[in-house]
Amino acid sequence: MRSAISKLANTALFAQHPILKYHLPETRLLTQETFIYMVRKYPFLYLKPDDSCQGKGIFQLNSLQGHGFQLISNDFQKATVHHKLTKAFDQFLHLKMKRPYIIQQGVRSYTLNQSLFDIRVHLMRIEGDWKALGLVGRIAEKEEIVTNTCTRKGYKPVQYLFTKLLGYTQKQSEIKKQQVSQIARLASFVMSSKHRTWHELGIDIGVDHDRHIWIYESNVTPDTRVLNLLNEKLFHKVNRLRAIYHGNKQYG
Repeated sequence: MRSAISKLANTALFAQHPILKYHLPETRLLTQETFIYMVRKYPFLYLKPDDSCQGKGIFQLNSLQGHGFQLISNDFQKATVHHKLTKAFDQFLHLKMKRPYIIQQGVRSYTLNQSLFDIRVHLMRIEGDWKALGLVGRIAEKEEIVTNTCTRKGYKPVQYLFTKLLGYTQKQSEIKKQQVSQIARLASFVMSSKHRTWHELGIDIGVDHDRHIWIYESNVTPDTRVLNLLNEKLFHKVNRLRAIYHGNKQYG
């Protein structure tokens, strides 16, 4: 049985849903065969440990339009260029963590000035209903391939992200915020149908240049410090709800 935090297992669970399946980057267990297949299909990819978090062990692979392949390691802050795909794969095997990996379609989720971003949706189950308590935009530095390591200045209110960094109108921003919350809540309901003891989730969402919403992954132990950077009252609220849950199982 796969771990409860298996990215591949959770993606397979979402893929069974008639709505969520349209919001998933293609994700496969990484083998030499799936590596070649995915490289031929997509211009850039992510290689991720199946059961780790906080951006550890992640690589990005970019096809350089007939000029080779660029492999970037998040852990080592290292980029290498290889003329042959087999050499890129060998380099990955040399640097990767000793655990199963997935290979995932890359999504062009960038701000207008080409900074990578995603949205963390913090959800809690209250009296059986999943509530999206907070949405936080996470904007990476230009050289970063993940948002997990972004500095304090990289965390922004989602309204600011949509209007100032993506050029949405106020109305478009409100609509997109509602859509992101709805997709995250739906993902939480689907996950808790299988894992009934979970009461808190962090869903990471991307939005591409066509404004399509993508579910990157889910986190069963989301960090509340992200909320504290933007909304101290919300931070304390979430921690109070956590205390209530652990003291009274009827909460969930």
